Amino acid sequence: MATTRESNAHRHRSGAVLPMILTTVLVLLLAAAVVFLGSQEPLARALAAGRAKELPAGVTITAVHTPGDPDDVANMETNPVGAAGDLEARTGEYPVKPDSLLPVAEEWVAGRIAAFSGGADGAGAGADDAAHLELGWSPILRAGPYLGVDLTSTVTPEPGETTHQSVYADVTSGGAWSAPGDLFTGTAAERVAALVRTAANQPEFGDRPHPSAAEARVLARVAMAAAQLRPEGLVLPLDGDRALLLEAEPAADYLTEAGNSILAAAVAGTGFAGIPAPPPPPGRPAGPDRLTFPVRVDCSSASCVALTFDDGPGPHTGRLLDILAEHDAPATFFLLGEQTRKRPELVRRMAEEGHVVGNHTWGHPDLATLEPREIDRQIATAADEIATAGAPRPVLLRPPYGSLSDSARDRIAAAGDATVLWDVDTLDWKTRDTKKTVAAALTDARRGSIILMHDIHEPTVDAVADIITGLREEGYTLVGVPDLFGGTMNKGGIYRDGR
Repeated sequence: MATTRESNAHRHRSGAVLPMILTTVLVLLLAAAVVFLGSQEPLARALAAGRAKELPAGVTITAVHTPGDPDDVANMETNPVGAAGDLEARTGEYPVKPDSLLPVAEEWVAGRIAAFSGGADGAGAGADDAAHLELGWSPILRAGPYLGVDLTSTVTPEPGETTHQSVYADVTSGGAWSAPGDLFTGTAAERVAALVRTAANQPEFGDRPHPSAAEARVLARVAMAAAQLRPEGLVLPLDGDRALLLEAEPAADYLTEAGNSILAAAVAGTGFAGIPAPPPPPGRPAGPDRLTFPVRVDCSSASCVALTFDDGPGPHTGRLLDILAEHDAPATFFLLGEQTRKRPELVRRMAEEGHVVGNHTWGHPDLATLEPREIDRQIATAADEIATAGAPRPVLLRPPYGSLSDSARDRIAAAGDATVLWDVDTLDWKTRDTKKTVAAALTDARRGSIILMHDIHEPTVDAVADIITGLREEGYTLVGVPDLFGGTMNKGGIYRDGR
């Protein structure tokens, strides 16, 4: 009997111990899980946010904002990108004011051109003769001392998508900040990626596939590079026409001190300080730093426009001269030395018929990529060849592609030349379409415009008669480039229009 009681007691103690052991094990496992998850807090938080059904307070999905018009930015100056080699495969322009914006914009443009060209192996989109790279910009913020611009890059026909890069500059202190590196904190990328995954759960996101964690990180990087600091808050464009909008308070945790300062000015709606106006041009008296030309038309009273032609003389230049003579219309030609050697009689005829003859270098290289000695050679050999052909030695120079560097500017000035760019690009080399060339010239021309065309293309020459007629019907007077500036230009000066 005693043995039976002892046996029952033993079984009772054993039955009580087992739940205690299981409970202890469970507690230890839970504790380990807490420690592990605590050590993985950023990842756990990001994953949790990605699975969340609702966006955090102050974060919504909105439409992508349309950037502003570049012409609305007073005193802005731009550099044209021009074409790339014989393919003439890149065009557009980028902002160069305020001065702090210039190196940032130039670095970005160089990177996009390098990606297009494909580097040393030439494997980029530019390897396709039909490919074209278009670079551009638009203002996205003007508030207080801050100017924000959206730099854009589009490759056509494939892939046809536009890459965006936001840059902000202080027009008073000279600072400049690029997104995302200068504007976002180090932890922002993972948090934005989590917001992207959460946004994909919302009906406003549409029928787009839900991004994986890796895809969300890519979308986050693209959105942050295109970040817009606006009166509404921080706008992060997503693919398509949707964007994340973070109001100022939640946005503050994502932004650096510089980013928050810019956002504060945007939200406050502070009036834009503006890009400082350039100093007034120096007086007109001739001197050692002046170039003087005969004045044929007083453009201070007439609405003058200058037609300019690059890359010749070519096989169609003779017919172009016939058209200009028939319409009694002057033009300015920027000639290549190597082409001048092939057709010197056309150069002589240009001069005899009263056209302005300028220099376009010997072989059409990108001067911004050359050493100073080679820049000098390109300028001098072309000028010598043009003078040998029977035209006055040129003192106006148009750099190929409109591409300039500090070194190129210095060497052009040292040669005693003035640089002539343009403000109306007909894109005739790209379209090779007579009607489109006529439309571009007539639509974009304004008083003082310098219109860019290429007489090496037959459709361009076909367009010239209608351009002359159309411009005159609109009240414009056709002149050579020097007339736009009263017959006096500065050595080393850079001229884009006569306004």
